[in-house]
Amino acid sequence: MFIGEYSCKVDNKGRLMMPIKFRERLEGVEFVITRGLDNCIDLFPMEKWKEIENKIKELKITNSKHRAYQRFILSAAAKMTLDNQGRLNLPASLMKHAEIEKNAVVTGSDDRIEIWSEEKWESYISEKAGIIEDIADEIDF
Repeated sequence: MFIGEYSCKVDNKGRLMMPIKFRERLEGVEFVITRGLDNCIDLFPMEKWKEIENKIKELKITNSKHRAYQRFILSAAAKMTLDNQGRLNLPASLMKHAEIEKNAVVTGSDDRIEIWSEEKWESYISEKAGIIEDIADEIDF
């Protein structure tokens, strides 16, 4: 399980130093990054990506919403590995999607990692903080 929230810098070449807690699980393995919902970037370990691929294959190409979702996720997807220094080289298209420039926030979200622009993350958390108790009331633990 990926958990935690980490502030990270992105250099002028689009490289993000992966937090050590996540780097330990990602070093030397292939994973997939793609557009995420809420204007973030999603990073999936390969075993989770295979599950997503299988679900996407079940979508109907005759359904316009299914096609839109499939295009949104697959057109931006890229198989990657961390470099020898533990950095992730973010594609320009994904940086644009997430509006990441210099400062990013990397968060654990169970079976995936999310990469946010610092500004978008702070705005998202601020917005949801006011309604989190209502959301929690709807969740049955």
